[in-house]
Amino acid sequence: MEECSALFDSSSSYLRLCFRQVAPAESMRKCMYNSESRCDIAALYIQACREKGVILRLPTQCVTCSDESKKVYQQGETRTYMSNQPDYPQTKSSSDIVFIVEDGDCNRKAAAELRNMVWEVDQALLKKGFSENRYVLIGFTAGNYFHHTMEGQLFNVASKFVMSFESLRCDNSSQGQMNSVAAVKMAS
Repeated sequence: MEECSALFDSSSSYLRLCFRQVAPAESMRKCMYNSESRCDIAALYIQACREKGVILRLPTQCVTCSDESKKVYQQGETRTYMSNQPDYPQTKSSSDIVFIVEDGDCNRKAAAELRNMVWEVDQALLKKGFSENRYVLIGFTAGNYFHHTMEGQLFNVASKFVMSFESLRCDNSSQGQMNSVAAVKMAS
């Protein structure tokens, strides 16, 4: 249960920036009940914080990927493969696609059309031999940008991309100059 305490109770938790706006006790209780879902619970907590105006990213321990052997790596870890080594993976053609959308009312219709666009892009890539394609949605407002996760993951398959729209606000609550350049830099 140390993992839960590190997220929802520790004074060194990245999420502490929101502890005054959204009490973490309920998230801590849920985490203690089901610590395997701690990153999903953290994603829900982050969403509640966002609704209170506190923008947070998923904690590092919740951002993972895996290699061909299904070994899981945390954010920032690397693995070098040498073609003369026996564990050198067979290469696959795949793509990571990043959509960057202004999180404002002006894009409400465009955001709805992204669902079809993702499906069409995925179908075109599959026809060209690209499989295991992954997608991410990054929204930006005046001075802020944020990932819209799917099942606690930044990238996911096309069929789950629609989940990222659940947290897309598409409202006019943000005033000021939109910072698309910062969103592009963050995505790269």
